[in-house]
Amino acid sequence: MFQTLRNTISHWAVPSLTVALACAVFFAPYNLEELFRYERALILDGDYWRLVSGHFVHANLNHLLVNCLALVLCWTLFTNRQPQHHVLIGLVTLSLLTGLSLFIFADRLDDFLGLSGLIHALLALGATVEIFERSSRWRGLFLLLLLSVKVYSEWFGTMGSVVERWTGVAVIFETHFWGVASGVCVGIAVALGIRLGQLLARGAGTLRG
Repeated sequence: MFQTLRNTISHWAVPSLTVALACAVFFAPYNLEELFRYERALILDGDYWRLVSGHFVHANLNHLLVNCLALVLCWTLFTNRQPQHHVLIGLVTLSLLTGLSLFIFADRLDDFLGLSGLIHALLALGATVEIFERSSRWRGLFLLLLLSVKVYSEWFGTMGSVVERWTGVAVIFETHFWGVASGVCVGIAVALGIRLGQLLARGAGTLRG
């Protein structure tokens, strides 16, 4: 029982921290949005933390709630077998890589806010890692295909209107596209790292044997 409770707490530690941080920024008595939101001009002036912090700023309560719910749903799709500090490092890496990709490749995007780009990155990461696992390969391919179709539809304006009505915030497809791209890149790196670790472990076992 205690082991099950411990595993549950461990599994939800990082998303809980992410939601808590987003809520803290939104409900803070001070206007942290101006300090944390992604703004290209201010990043060029040296506010480099905005590459990461912009993901945790939201325009209104509906925007915050929709993104937090999406994060929780995202976390239920995948079984995490990694230590929590690895998961936290991965989350920060995805946040930074998505922000950097937007800064470098989406130079017409002056500002954005919200967790949606990071959520797309997490989904793409999970799907990519599953593709490298024989038991879940088709599930991973299906999820990544579904995610790609969603972003493609947003690109051409055929999807996103429902979310826009819920949140009152325009869907910025660039954040979703570069989130997916970042997630795939990190997912490939993680999967190859796991494979390499397994090969090294087998080699060490053979030498000892």
